[in-house]
Amino acid sequence: MLPLLLQERNGQIHAADVEKDPNWTPPSPTIQNLPEAEYFLVSKASLLELLTGCNSCSSGKNSLSFTEDAHALTCTRKCTSCGNASKWSNSPVLETGNASSKEKLRKVNVDMVTGSTVTAVGTAFIDTVVTDRHSAIFAMMKQDFPTITHNYDPWHYFRNLTMSFIKHTKTLYMTQVRETWSEIIVRKAYDAVDPSFTQFKKCLHGPPPLNFPYIQRDGRAFKNLEAHIFTAKNIEDIKHVCWNLKTSTVESLNSLAWRYAPKDYYFDRMGHELRTMMAMLHWNELRKDEAEGTRTITGKKGYFNHTLKKVVYRNVKTPAKNTWRDKVKKQCHEIRASLSSTPYSTEKKEKLEKQKQKDAWNLANTPSVPHPCDANLEESDDEDDLLPTPETSTQTLEEILEEARIIMEEDDECRRQWELRNEENE
Repeated sequence: MLPLLLQERNGQIHAADVEKDPNWTPPSPTIQNLPEAEYFLVSKASLLELLTGCNSCSSGKNSLSFTEDAHALTCTRKCTSCGNASKWSNSPVLETGNASSKEKLRKVNVDMVTGSTVTAVGTAFIDTVVTDRHSAIFAMMKQDFPTITHNYDPWHYFRNLTMSFIKHTKTLYMTQVRETWSEIIVRKAYDAVDPSFTQFKKCLHGPPPLNFPYIQRDGRAFKNLEAHIFTAKNIEDIKHVCWNLKTSTVESLNSLAWRYAPKDYYFDRMGHELRTMMAMLHWNELRKDEAEGTRTITGKKGYFNHTLKKVVYRNVKTPAKNTWRDKVKKQCHEIRASLSSTPYSTEKKEKLEKQKQKDAWNLANTPSVPHPCDANLEESDDEDDLLPTPETSTQTLEEILEEARIIMEEDDECRRQWELRNEENE
């Protein structure tokens, strides 16, 4: 039992009161509802190591309770020493125009990848993050991770710069800029990003020729460049373009992942996880072959770049061996041979059994001949089309036989009269 020095204030036990009792030890932290997957875009071990530590007291450990909603992961933390409680989520809720209490839409593209990665490994281990120039990522890094240097990928920056030239130099008075100055400006921007550019103290080229197409400072073309190309954002962002770190590795992995799990099709959770694992195996094997020198460059292949409006060339490498596929296929065959039935065949049998039970129930509860008052029968608009309802007779058998005898005698009398008329006519 805790001594009287421990006082609970506002439902929480303060650390100052706990330290007064030398015999008190905090309870062991607990973890509840942790998903079975080994990775959530980041390592499970790294995520647990970060979330378990208390942000208020240095020696405390947090009890964790996880909630999983599709790919969004939420954790409720409570320190076993100081009682400090907080929540962590890899993807906050994105409110929409028809927001309601049942809204489930998540910011997957922005917060899940960047937020989970940065949060899982801890901001103390990250010095620089390189992304594209997405405004949402910029706001998140500035608000949530101000101590991390946020740089931009050079390919995205210069592609946006080139696209701006193509978009704003279509008019006739911008022809001179489009044919001459656009390529020069983009090339000089490349040089400004290269750190070796600081070693140049003066221009190495000679004076331009006399007929060089200069741009008038007060002309329409120069004002157009100032309004759309030489903007304050472009000038500020070029200072943060990273020359040695790029997002091309991530883009390469994404393009390979889309081949295994294309966005045009829906996959259940297990199927999507298996396809993601195969994509990672494929990508890691390609990097391993390149590192070992078994996959080398054999030539160049040209293709038309719609952004640059010209033919550019890519490296052609030797075909990948993909030996990992044979190993996976062999293990799949071994596992299948050890099973008496597959999960798919078991599920199919269960569906057939349920359908048989449903058919038997319908057969037992459906009459063979529908009743005239059955609500499922169609009603006739014309009452004359309806068949008359047969009337029930209350006559005895003797009365029915007497009526039949009279009808037969009348028929015999009619037959005799008909024969007499025929004889007279003859």
